[in-house]
Amino acid sequence: MAGSSSQAISIVSIAGDTVADINLSDPWFADHVGHLGESNSVTTISVSVLKKHLQDLIGIPYYTQQLCLDEEVDVVQDDFDIQPPAKFTLVRLPYVEDNSACERLRGAAGGGDAQDCVVPLEEAGHLEIVLLLHAAGADKDKVSLQDGLTPLFFASEAGHLEIVRLLVSAGADKDKATLQDDITPLFAASRAGHLEIVRLLVSAGADKDKATLQDDITPLFAASQAGHLEIVRSLVSAGADKDKATLQDGFTPLFFASEAGHLEIVRSLASAGADKNKAALQDGFTPLSAASQAGHVEIVRFLVFSVGADKDKATLQNGLTPLFFASEAGHLEIVRLLVSAGADKDKATLQDGHTPLFAASRAGHLEIVRFLVSAGADKDNATLQDGLTPLFRCVTGRPLGNRALPCFNREGVALACWSKEGANLEVVCLLGNTGSGRVSSFVKSRLLYVVFLRLLGRVSIAGDTVADVNLFDPWFADHVDLIGSPYYTQQLCLDEEVDVVQDDFDIQPPAKFTLVRLPYVEDNSASERLRGAAGGGDAQAVLRELLSPSHPDGGVDDVTTALCLASEAGHLEIVLLLHAAGADKDKVSLQDGLTPLFFASEAGHLEIVRLLVSAGADKDKATPPLYAASEAGHLEIVRFLVSAGADKDKATLQDGFTPLYTASQAGHLEIVRFLFSAGADKNKATLQHGCTPLFAASEAGHLEIVSFLVRAGADKDKATLQHGLTPLYIASEAGHLEIVRFLVSAGADKDNTTLQDGRLTPLFAASRA
Repeated sequence: MAGSSSQAISIVSIAGDTVADINLSDPWFADHVGHLGESNSVTTISVSVLKKHLQDLIGIPYYTQQLCLDEEVDVVQDDFDIQPPAKFTLVRLPYVEDNSACERLRGAAGGGDAQDCVVPLEEAGHLEIVLLLHAAGADKDKVSLQDGLTPLFFASEAGHLEIVRLLVSAGADKDKATLQDDITPLFAASRAGHLEIVRLLVSAGADKDKATLQDDITPLFAASQAGHLEIVRSLVSAGADKDKATLQDGFTPLFFASEAGHLEIVRSLASAGADKNKAALQDGFTPLSAASQAGHVEIVRFLVFSVGADKDKATLQNGLTPLFFASEAGHLEIVRLLVSAGADKDKATLQDGHTPLFAASRAGHLEIVRFLVSAGADKDNATLQDGLTPLFRCVTGRPLGNRALPCFNREGVALACWSKEGANLEVVCLLGNTGSGRVSSFVKSRLLYVVFLRLLGRVSIAGDTVADVNLFDPWFADHVDLIGSPYYTQQLCLDEEVDVVQDDFDIQPPAKFTLVRLPYVEDNSASERLRGAAGGGDAQAVLRELLSPSHPDGGVDDVTTALCLASEAGHLEIVLLLHAAGADKDKVSLQDGLTPLFFASEAGHLEIVRLLVSAGADKDKATPPLYAASEAGHLEIVRFLVSAGADKDKATLQDGFTPLYTASQAGHLEIVRFLFSAGADKNKATLQHGCTPLFAASEAGHLEIVSFLVRAGADKDKATLQHGLTPLYIASEAGHLEIVRFLVSAGADKDNTTLQDGRLTPLFAASRA
């Protein structure tokens, strides 16, 4: 084409593709411009002329063309004079059929009366139509009558970035809010998670702290509550008020992020200087209180140890501390964390004088009660109004059995409570097992009598004193055996009488009894009943058998013990009863050599695992319980066993499978990570085949575990003993493409050959498969 590049006009699509390259030296322009009365020497043309030429050139109707100057959003009008060289973006507007609605749309677009079309069209996100309406002069700030929603609000909430950019550049009111809730476009975008729109609105000067009318919630608050980290960062860096709280409750962005569990947002706000101890207006809840009550361990850890949040700051009305909230809600790890950080274990509520231990006892959280007691919490701290202790509240809060269980208040007055089914036996026993004389009051309960396994004031038939027992004897806390006579061989008679007293007989000291020691006779039928009851979870039947002359272990060595059955089935109360009755916690079955701790670990019964370990069960006996938990994927049990000293590398006898190997094979990434961090041998291979954890993960197709082990330094080329198969070979054979790609990129030997089968390479394995 004749003419210079100085006369060129380039037309591109919205996507950036070239639509047409036009030069004013084209005779077409001379003909058409001349027809319009201008000279044949064309140096400038109007947009209307260019559109007509495009219609002839590429067949796009004149009225469906919209032109924008490159790098700009504003639409150029038809009378705009073009000075080449120039570049335009062509927006092709849709052609609509002739019906009433479309007639209105075309009329609005052509005549400048398009206001009624703006809101519904923008709601659909049609950029080209928005451009058309804007060019026609539609009111960019016109609101819907019912709720006051503007086009900018719709586009911001729906995430239509280009429409928002167009409206903002056209001067739309960035802070015009809805009528009912006073929600701004920035708030809507922040709540919905549209980062780029938030950035655009903020850079355009939108009010970062304008809050809603009803709840006084700011855009930063909305983003923090919804978990939109990048929006939080953007608003904070733009100067949004980090501590602006709601009017009614005084909740801050940090509070709601802590309550909702958004750790990274909590970190971002705190590092930006948000007040970590700012409490709510109505009840004085702090971010730490919110996280403690909700159970967000990592947020609690961050607030306490990284930024120094006040561990003991209590609520205004009731004086509830973070430790109280965590204890009441049953969040053991948070309780441990707060206590280790120095939180006041005995700080009581203002109104009732309830301590964290009282709250945990009332709720029946055994492990928290156990931990607080071991940490030195006051076991006998009584409430202000009623003088009730944690032990009493435990019994009344979660009833035990169907008997009246007496307890003492701080004045020593006997209090009785009738309980119902659903007892928290474990907490009662724990609180009663701390050296306090209150324990003795519980011997009236037949159930607790079985747990404590002894009666008071025993003497022999010959009249020689066997033992003198006081109600406040520390034995009841320590379970010390006075004479070594098993409870099921004891028969007691009141002195000078022949009648045997029953187990539910109430003893009023001082008292004197004659002890008759019954011979032990093995009863296999009774043992069968005991094992059946233990496995089936029938606590009452277990009690009956324990109170009869039946051996607690079931009496038959070659059959799985009752304790194994109860441990496997998860019957915690029965495990407690059997253990208290003297069952061998390390007894194994002859068939497979598995212990009660193995069964509980394999089945995922954490509380039973804790109980057995605390009772002294062998953590590494026979097939390791840690192996069982690792294979089954029970992370918390793995953590507990390792913390209790279980051997991280002890392997099974037959195959030599380690906990790390079996976790890698089964695909339990978090367990693999934990075992490695605890020092497990990442290259320890199985006995029979010499397979490593990396080999197992490669064969099974667990890419993330393969990646973790390699990055942790596992030997990428360690081969099996018999065949010399490497992780890369087995992954190639199994068809795990991503693992092969990763191992090769990590430097695994691509040409390592097998020991047998003609020294095959990974490539051969893949080709063959």
